[in-house]
Amino acid sequence: MKRIDSSPQVSWSCVLPMLAAVAVAGCSRSGPSPAGRPAQAPGLAEPSQAERLAYAGEVVAAFDARDRAKVDSLIDWRTLVDAGTESLGISENERSEIFQGVRNSVSGEHGFAGQMIAASAQGGSLRLLGERKRQGKTVLLFRMTYPVDKGGLCYYEYVPRRFPDGKLRAADIYIYLAGEFLSEILRRLMLPMIADRSRTILDRLVTGDQDFVRDFPRIGQAGKLVSQGRSAEALAIYRTLRPGTLENKAVLLGRLRAAQEVDEKDYMAVMDDLQKLFPNDPCLDLIAIDAFLLRKDFAGALGAIDRLDRSVGGDPYLDVMRASVHELQGDHRAAFESARRAVEREPTLRDAHLVLLTFGLEQKDHGEVLARLKDLHDRFGLSFDDMEHEEEYADFVKSPRYADWLAYLKDQAKPASAKPADGPPSKR
Repeated sequence: MKRIDSSPQVSWSCVLPMLAAVAVAGCSRSGPSPAGRPAQAPGLAEPSQAERLAYAGEVVAAFDARDRAKVDSLIDWRTLVDAGTESLGISENERSEIFQGVRNSVSGEHGFAGQMIAASAQGGSLRLLGERKRQGKTVLLFRMTYPVDKGGLCYYEYVPRRFPDGKLRAADIYIYLAGEFLSEILRRLMLPMIADRSRTILDRLVTGDQDFVRDFPRIGQAGKLVSQGRSAEALAIYRTLRPGTLENKAVLLGRLRAAQEVDEKDYMAVMDDLQKLFPNDPCLDLIAIDAFLLRKDFAGALGAIDRLDRSVGGDPYLDVMRASVHELQGDHRAAFESARRAVEREPTLRDAHLVLLTFGLEQKDHGEVLARLKDLHDRFGLSFDDMEHEEEYADFVKSPRYADWLAYLKDQAKPASAKPADGPPSKR
């Protein structure tokens, strides 16, 4: 197994394909505040802590099992659609038709649940970080990460409620990388469908929303081009959109993703627009890390990580990101301490072990390399069969610790009955 690049990245694939599935959505400056409001779902009971934690376990289990139908069933899409169409003056029949259209759109492989499962298939990990309060409601904060060789980080806040059938489902989900609730995102999807039915509704929309509705086909086309790897063509489309559309946050995020693949200058210009238009938006610190690193502003990147850490109430994975920034700075000791702290806070955090392995290889700390290899083998089943042919491991292979590693592997291959009984737990 090769040493891998652990430079911090956010996972656009967690959000942008989902936004494309709902035809790219977001909030303009005239829309909801950056803090957002979850779908209200009046009359639904807030479950007990035990019920919430059991529900969180279902979410993670469905993700790990790559059960798209189960992931999807743990979200109440009707509540989200009702919230998105509130105050738009449509009939119940129209709302039901729109719900069915949205349901068909998001239930496929490119919908929300489909993208969650795709993340799992690529080696992603979903973990409950804990509970917190938002708008006076208790929400469940999840972290999704990809392996460090793929890069990626997302946060989701599920708002669980008990529905009349007695089951718990999410009445809404706050998506950090989008900086808003899923109900707000769906509202943007539904606006073009609703406005297409009623000129009166279109005329009632603010200018930014009107521009968005009129540009909707081209926004969808640009999103598809980005997903196909044709980002230069997508950028050309983004540049032709109306002024109000260009101030739409989700459109800016789509343009940012396209520019990231094509044009660093345009990428930085979009980042500047986001910071100017949405200065207090919670998604900015998450997406700004890459921008700071492009400028080699390591202090800025660390500051963004610190603010994000406070925003989510503390996350050991952000110590992995700090370690990567310190490594780019050339501060190997700070990188080691950050990664070590991440392992201490969350021993099952594979990325932290990988960063420590990289550190041990670079510093020729063969004892540290051996310890990390054992942890990665035992905890995560990682194989290092080809290290004799990898330049990064050359010094380790020449060291006495390599013989210890081979002896360890030989011992692990023995049948369980042939191994000595376990002693007391290691204090290491």
